[in-house]
Amino acid sequence: EERLAFLTERAEDYQLFLDRDRSVRMTPQPVFRWSHPVAKLEDAAVFLWMDEGQPVALGTMILHSELGLFTELQSVTSKSLKALKHRDTVWEPAQKGCQFSPVPNAPKPADTATERLTQMKTLSRRFGAELTKAPPFYSEGSTWQLRLLPKQLARYGGPKATAFDGAIFVFCHDTDPELILLLEASGEANEAAWFFAFAPLTGWEAK
Repeated sequence: EERLAFLTERAEDYQLFLDRDRSVRMTPQPVFRWSHPVAKLEDAAVFLWMDEGQPVALGTMILHSELGLFTELQSVTSKSLKALKHRDTVWEPAQKGCQFSPVPNAPKPADTATERLTQMKTLSRRFGAELTKAPPFYSEGSTWQLRLLPKQLARYGGPKATAFDGAIFVFCHDTDPELILLLEASGEANEAAWFFAFAPLTGWEAK
């Protein structure tokens, strides 16, 4: 509980702004909590920033038992984004965080939220992911298959959001979240369809 309070306070040090001036809020609780004792990662928490029902960024606060605190920030929006810490700009990605594409051969989004969640879980299992790692910690060109967690990290969507329904899934190496999969339903009535996008939470080559 003390570590969670510490990681939450560190995440709250960051103020995120969309399109330069619109402040976005962080979820009060992390959407994922993990540790990796073999790598001396004592504790870590992934937080989510939302804007009108749509996710815009993920932030991981990582506590290393020897090296202290690390922070990873990842955009999941096509809009401009920046983060301030104690009034200083510390992060301003130059590229889109992710790009959505239609899910091939996907069914039409179901009428109810419960049915749509079942659809998203089924669609998520169509995807696979792997990392290619390198020295000094891994052998050159070693490939690691990632595992998809069956439960979504978060559910989102609404009348003001781009999507009327969506969910965030994660692929992990052991306990470490490495790749984010976003699945969402958008469009009007008969034109509604499923879309997907990936975003990295890793510095390794991902496929």
